[in-house]
Amino acid sequence: MIGGLIKPFTLNEFGHRRFLWSHYVKGDVERRRSYANWLERRRPDWSNRREAFEAMDAEPAFDLVGDDGVTKALPGAISGTDAAVETINRLKMQTVVDPKKPFLSTMTLSPADLQDNPALLAFGVNPGVIAGIARYMGCLPILHYVEIWISSATDGEMASSQFLHCDADDQRNSSLFLYASDVDEKSGPVTAIRGAPSDRIRNGVKYRYGGKGYRVADADAERFMAPDSEVRLTGPKGTLAVVDTARCFHQGSRVEADGTPRVVAIFRYLTPNGFFWPAKDGFRNTAQYRGLATADHAPIQRMALGAE
Repeated sequence: MIGGLIKPFTLNEFGHRRFLWSHYVKGDVERRRSYANWLERRRPDWSNRREAFEAMDAEPAFDLVGDDGVTKALPGAISGTDAAVETINRLKMQTVVDPKKPFLSTMTLSPADLQDNPALLAFGVNPGVIAGIARYMGCLPILHYVEIWISSATDGEMASSQFLHCDADDQRNSSLFLYASDVDEKSGPVTAIRGAPSDRIRNGVKYRYGGKGYRVADADAERFMAPDSEVRLTGPKGTLAVVDTARCFHQGSRVEADGTPRVVAIFRYLTPNGFFWPAKDGFRNTAQYRGLATADHAPIQRMALGAE
């Protein structure tokens, strides 16, 4: 009885009070914005990272337009892409099928994994990549995780990330999907709804970022979409799809029976106000790749790893 009363006031896995998390982070856009504003007053890092972004001289590798939140870079546009793709294909044999998502086999790269595979680390802190994200976010981002996914066709019904949804980890994030295989319409490409139509969908279905209604059926979303709202991010091996998956409804891994499995690495970046950083100290003690920063990294790269 006492434990049940105390539990809402304990911290969850992300370092936030459970009742605040349930009410704000898993709530609607306005509740999430209110909580983010409160977090910003507790965390001093946003202004420092905005100033660092304004002072940087790296050329953005892509243009993530604010009202869209969706773009892509073609193979060869970013230095180090070929080496990163080769590494992804070498590591894909280490992925493990997700028991809750039989269509998906994954591998989350630990700091040691990333250190042992420098091509992926170099891609993740590529100055052009960081500049493209920073221009969209308005400050220097922090690399939250790197994962490898293999999506394959299954006989079962669609589930989980195959439905339209928005990620709860931040008000704005940047999710980079580096294709290590050719991805066509049959391969389950990342498919995103542009920012403004996504706002209309959220308002129309009274969307909450957690619990019932977190996944949205295509037919329910289509009622609020114009014909050009959806972007299907196909492309040859080496294509980089970039999506704000917190703002933009998205889905993927809908591989057709005769489609080629999709092999991709996902680089997820958050702002210093991200909800998945602890409420008290933010990213400073929990950014998992911060220990990989070295004296050879430029200051913006160290900041992207969470070391500063």
